[in-house]
Amino acid sequence: MIIISKLIYHLFTKSYFLAIRLAAFFQHKKAKKWVAGRRSIFQKLETTFAFQKDNPEKIIWFHCASLGEFEQGRTLIELLKKENPQIKILLTFFSPSGYEIRKNYQYADWVFYLPADTNNNASRFIKIVRPAIVVFVKYEFWFNYLHTLNKNKIPVFLIAAVFRKRQLFFKKLGALCRKMLHFFEHIFVQDNHSFQLLKSIKYDAVTIAGDPRIDRVLAIANEKKYFGAVEAFCEGSPILVCGSSWPEDEKIMYDWWCSPRFRKWKLIIAPHDVGADRVKYLQEMFLGDSLLFSTLERHTADSKKRVLIVDTIGNLSSLYQYGNVAYIGGGFGKDIHNTLEPMAFNLPVLYGPKYQKFAEAITMIAKDGHFSINSSRSFLDKMALLENKQIYLRSTEAVSSYMLQNKGATMTIVDALKDYL
Repeated sequence: MIIISKLIYHLFTKSYFLAIRLAAFFQHKKAKKWVAGRRSIFQKLETTFAFQKDNPEKIIWFHCASLGEFEQGRTLIELLKKENPQIKILLTFFSPSGYEIRKNYQYADWVFYLPADTNNNASRFIKIVRPAIVVFVKYEFWFNYLHTLNKNKIPVFLIAAVFRKRQLFFKKLGALCRKMLHFFEHIFVQDNHSFQLLKSIKYDAVTIAGDPRIDRVLAIANEKKYFGAVEAFCEGSPILVCGSSWPEDEKIMYDWWCSPRFRKWKLIIAPHDVGADRVKYLQEMFLGDSLLFSTLERHTADSKKRVLIVDTIGNLSSLYQYGNVAYIGGGFGKDIHNTLEPMAFNLPVLYGPKYQKFAEAITMIAKDGHFSINSSRSFLDKMALLENKQIYLRSTEAVSSYMLQNKGATMTIVDALKDYL
């Protein structure tokens, strides 16, 4: 069964990587970056890590699929670097959306794309880099890399992991996947459900550590930026902060803005895409009742405007401090975006129906800290519900309790890694 599974895995990954190259040939932007980023990568690696042959350094290799996974591993990288400044950090990404944004990340000594998962590539990569410890974040299960690391007796850890019953690990045909789990020295999962699933297949090297992103967003909230002009815009009004919005979310925001019931409220909206066309679209949608964050300092006297459009990046996480309620976009598309950032300020959070991949969302909906909506009507109903002081207080307390109970994952993992440093 394992041999057949390996053959299927080999064929699947070969087809997958070929499909990416074909997409790049037909000018798919992300695929082109994926291919270009791996061009001559082994020559670059050999040049960069030539010192490992004669004068090896202790390198911790972190691998993340993309930007979201990086954020889950980020606090761990930074704490390890702070406590052990002599340690070198190699950070790799599978996706361009992670690499392109974090290729100059200050706490990593080197940032690279991960070469495609083939047996030759894995053997060559590990021979060049010679990592002392390896940390994969959340979902990364590349058989050839894990197998090669295991053969070379290099300890590998999986952090911030989430498992679901429908995954192959827990199916009759999932022998190869289960074998991959045993290549890890230890797995740190986010929740008890994942813990119990691993126990059900006799995997015991597992600890419930929680989600390191919680430590990250709490640190951001503690170091938040203040914006005097935004405070002037708010002027004591209740504030709805809409983060990472898509057109479907913005239609709901428009219907809410039009509702006479919520005339006393103001809206801070940060679109997922801050390109000029999208910002202009929002300005036209709100019929002259908006200000732009980038020019707010020049218009603070115009506090009668009810909508502030955030046309810059990097400020949303701090802007939640001005909110009473948060709405997170993406739930009418593929998935919701970051709900933990507003939770760091104890805000009730609303979003569309696509939230099932996020443990905090499932838990918080059950505790009335989050609310899922499927239409403008249901959004208006939930907002009206949250105007009840007792319901609002119960919601904020549920969010606060969740954050307090689940912080500390970073330290739990670092403490476990100390024996290997």
